[in-house]
Amino acid sequence: MNNMFSSTAVTRTENGSTIIATVNNGIIIDYEGNRTFNFPLIKNQIRDLKCVGRIVYGVGDNGLFIKSLNEGKDWNIKQFPTKASVWSVCCKSNGLVIAHGDNVIYISTNFGETWKIISPFKVSKPPSIRSLCLHGSMLFIGTKIHPTDGGIWMLDLRTYKFIRVKAESDKMISSMLVNNGLFVTVSGSCRGRDGVVEYLPIKSLYQENCLWNQCYSTKSNGSYLDISAHESCTQPPVKMIQAIAPFQGYT
Repeated sequence: MNNMFSSTAVTRTENGSTIIATVNNGIIIDYEGNRTFNFPLIKNQIRDLKCVGRIVYGVGDNGLFIKSLNEGKDWNIKQFPTKASVWSVCCKSNGLVIAHGDNVIYISTNFGETWKIISPFKVSKPPSIRSLCLHGSMLFIGTKIHPTDGGIWMLDLRTYKFIRVKAESDKMISSMLVNNGLFVTVSGSCRGRDGVVEYLPIKSLYQENCLWNQCYSTKSNGSYLDISAHESCTQPPVKMIQAIAPFQGYT
């Protein structure tokens, strides 16, 4: 029996089970080594999964949005009004859910039942969104490669003030997280070997000319696609970060 699966997203639930989105086998729920295949195959790939309490949210290609209220046992499938791939979803236990289209933000305050659409980029050719990170009332938006407006933008969800906190012209911002007071990003491009993991204290983002630190690896990568941190790890923040690079090529 072949137990190898090509996965596209993963999250861990409150009861300790792991929910895995796969390419050809739908969604797998793994609890203490016991796997359950209880989700019908769907046409579009799932690109991100997030869990808060018993609720699991997922997003994917062609505006896919899925939600489970019981840790993956049953699912509701919907779609955002976009053909773009939705790469990232954020959520809180109070019902706040945030996802994105090509260059717009979808915000729900009622667990993904209804959505408000925000167009934060006030430029003629806005960059495409690649990643989101929610920290308090601040939403960080990472873009795909864009020659003039690429990088990381910060949206204040209380005032909707929108500013760029990191400029990038030749890299996409693949993933971001805040852990132990550090804001960490991974990025890369489809050409060269300039994938990079960068970090700085989250408080420094509000200062002018803040300096980003880099993590160096013995093996260079054209891009890093995802990043995670173990919540219970007691090691220094930079050491507990795990950055994921693609096996080959660029996505």
